[in-house]
Amino acid sequence: MAKLGLLRDQVDLVQSSMGYTDFSSNLYKPHLDKIRKTVTVGNIAAGWNNYKPNLSPDTILSLRFCAEIIKDESEISVDELQNLLSKISELRSEIESSDIVGPTYDFIISQLNIIEDAIRDYPIVGGNAVKRAFKNGFSDLTERAEDLAGNEEVVATGKLGKIWKDFKSAGGEFVEADRIANAYIGLIEKGQSLSESVQSLPFFGS
Repeated sequence: MAKLGLLRDQVDLVQSSMGYTDFSSNLYKPHLDKIRKTVTVGNIAAGWNNYKPNLSPDTILSLRFCAEIIKDESEISVDELQNLLSKISELRSEIESSDIVGPTYDFIISQLNIIEDAIRDYPIVGGNAVKRAFKNGFSDLTERAEDLAGNEEVVATGKLGKIWKDFKSAGGEFVEADRIANAYIGLIEKGQSLSESVQSLPFFGS
């Protein structure tokens, strides 16, 4: 259901992007409407024949034209993302089998889930998944900073920080100039505990 929601968002984005071009909307909007009817929750258990008529050759051709017209974004290496998923899986297993408990455990698992979800969403929504992950990760940390104070495991969160740095590196231009992404990586690279870094920010708690 969540992935279908992302697909519908992308259909909306295609229509919005095409709206900035000089092409008449009747060349693509009726076909995008058909695709919307296809990517619905009701079709999860439906047979192919239930929605096959909405994906006729002319609809696919219209979508291909849209793909040609709309500016491409850069791509992230699939190998890098797969490597990150492996590192996430390793750290998750390490944390789950360790004696880390309480706020630190909850924080690390939450952060790993955020990165993992973004990687799995990337094939659908592209670079926005990466940018959103840094915003969600930063928000997650600020919400948990007080609970983490005095409980943080430096080694464990250091490994988490390395995964975020690798994620930023894989994200390339999507997060290269993103203020939140750079702020988050900056906190990690300071050498302080993450909770202390956040609590030192002028806007924290305001």
